[in-house]
This record gives sequence, C-alpha cells and structure tokens, in this order.
Amino acid sequence: MPSPNRDQAVPGGDAADTGSHGLARRTLLRSAFAASAVAALSAPVGRARGQASPVTAAAPAQAAAPTSSPAGTPAPPRPNPAPVKAGAAPGGAASPGQPPLARRLGRLVVIGGNEDRLQDRVILRRFVAMCGGPDARIALITAASEDPQGAWRGYAPVFEAIGARAVSLLPMFDRATADDPAVVSRILACDGLFISGGDQNRLMEILWESAAARAIHIAFHLNGCCIGGTSAGAAVMSRHMLAQGQAVSLPQKDVVSTDIGLGLLSKAIIDQHFSERRRLGRLLSAMAQRPDLIGVGIDEDTALVIERGQAVEVLGQGTVTIVDGRRMQSNLEDIESDAHLELIGVQLHLLPAGHRYAVGPALRGVRRLPAALAEAVGMLVEPGPLRG
Repeated sequence: MPSPNRDQAVPGGDAADTGSHGLARRTLLRSAFAASAVAALSAPVGRARGQASPVTAAAPAQAAAPTSSPAGTPAPPRPNPAPVKAGAAPGGAASPGQPPLARRLGRLVVIGGNEDRLQDRVILRRFVAMCGGPDARIALITAASEDPQGAWRGYAPVFEAIGARAVSLLPMFDRATADDPAVVSRILACDGLFISGGDQNRLMEILWESAAARAIHIAFHLNGCCIGGTSAGAAVMSRHMLAQGQAVSLPQKDVVSTDIGLGLLSKAIIDQHFSERRRLGRLLSAMAQRPDLIGVGIDEDTALVIERGQAVEVLGQGTVTIVDGRRMQSNLEDIESDAHLELIGVQLHLLPAGHRYAVGPALRGVRRLPAALAEAVGMLVEPGPLRG
C-alpha cells in the first residue's frame, strides 16, 4: 500500500501550471519563442566530445535557511526572476511587439529505473502534473534504447492510462536528426521531456554538441520545461556522467570512467538501480576521482525531484543516497590500479521517499537541515549553466 503524501501535488507552484488558460497562453508564447530560436540552434559548433564548450553562467540561487519536511508541506514562495521575452533569441534580445514570457523554474525528475508503470504510477503521474497536467505537451526521447520504437510502444499506453493527452515520440534517433530544425522546434514547444533508459553513451553520442542538446538547455533554463529521465536518461542529466563501471563491493581505483553528459546539473554524479545492483562501491570509486562533486545514488522505482534553487523531494518506493566526499581524504594517488581505496571522512545521507528537503526560507514548524546536508542539497539545486 503506498504511503500517504506520495501522490499529492508538488507544493509551491504546480497549481499555477495546470490550468487550461495558463497552459494555452504558455503554448502560444512558447511557439513564438521557438520560431526565432530554431535557426540559431541549428548552426553546428564543430567541437569534439570531451572538449569544454563556452557557457553562460546561470544566476546564482539566493541563499536561505535550509529546511526539511514531509512531502506535501507547502513550499516557500519563489523569487520572481527577470522575464524572458517571447520571440527572443537565445541571448535574450526581445523581438519588437512581443509580450513577455513569464519565466518558470524548470524541474528535473531523476528516476533510478524500473519506475512503476502498472499500478499506482506515482512517479509518472507526478511528472505529468509538473509538466502542466493532462494537456501538457510532452515529448519522449528514446534514443538511448537499442529499439527506440519499442521503448516508445512501452511508454505510450502508460502515459495514456494516466490521462496525458498530448504525449508524442521525438523523432531523434541519430546525429542527423539531432540537428534537424523540426526536432529543435518540437523540443522548444514542449512543456515536458522524458528520456527513457538504455545506454547513456549511445544517447550522448547522438546529443553531444547538437542543436537538440542546446534546445533542451533552453527549454529547461528559459521555458521552464520539466525534464524527466530514467536509468540511462537519469545518468545523462549531469555534466559529469558515469559512462562505465563495475559494481564492486568495495571501492577500487580505476573501476569506473566518466564522460560528459547533458549538464543540466553541474555539481553531481548520478548512479541508478542503486540498491538493487549494489552500486555504493561503484559510486564511492567515482567520488574518489571527483571529490568536489556530490554523488547521487537512486534506487529503482524512486525519483529525486530537483526544484531549481529551492528543494529536492524523493518520490516512489526507495531511497536516494547522497555521497559527499568534499572533506574526504583518500589514497587514490598512492595505489595501483584496481587496488582498494582508503576513504576517510566520507559523508552519507539517506533520503527516503515521501520527504522534501528545502534550502529556501525557513518554514514554521519545519526543522532546519544539518549543515552538511544543507550544503549538499544546495549544490544539487544549483543548475548547470545554460549551454546554448
């Protein structure tokens, strides 16, 4: 039996995004924005994967007292960011005569794989709600799968069963289609994008420095698009992506490798199927290589919802494990490849489903987060830079 509060609306803003009038207005304005952005996004940039790209820094989140609460507790009010003009180019210049497009804060729904598709479908229902409700335009990206059409056939009836009426497959299956202006237009017009599982390396070979990848960034940063990803689709959310790795019981040197992901998160490494595949050793091995990042291990049928600059919330049936090695001491530089690592001072935080952890203004009756957890959550809710 599902626990209470898991199927309630996300506090702090979903109701304003689900009305038919508001959705229609956003759709109209977003279409105007998309028309002017497609040409700029479709221009090739000519950089090899693994080479740093120029970025535009996102506005820093306002610091405030961190809090924790069960899911369903009202969220603090959001700050009012500067509006983005409809019809603006990616750089922000407004076209004459266009009305302002209110800037929504995009959310990420990072799923550990094997989310429930047959019973309560708590995670997918919440994803649809955060996109704007039954009439929200949602596109599925299935390019990580060996059988993209089969992945689409697996999800289409699930979204239909939970009442989503405007879900479609994004026809992006190779590098050529990732630079197709029609695909770019579809991404920019979406209220939600859902990235299915498969192989994260296959997906990033298609998306790396493509027009579609840049459109995903603009959709998230400027349009307030909600982006969900499961399994491989979760791994690509971060800039530093787990590409390969052994599920070792004890952390070892050189048993994992990383590559570059989409970069919607810039200060995290994400691992999925976490408890089910016993991946703590693998994640710790990765953290020894990058102790400046936050490690995030997400169980199956579990999602970490990341509200930009505000809070994280855990949905589903399992737990999210946070690994913080920023104050860790290790012997990584002193041992041979495959040798066991000495890791001293690692901090672990276990966040169960049904709880929300806020770094916004303190709420009455809600306890403050411990400082170490507050720092880790603060890093997670800080989005990666806009890469357009």
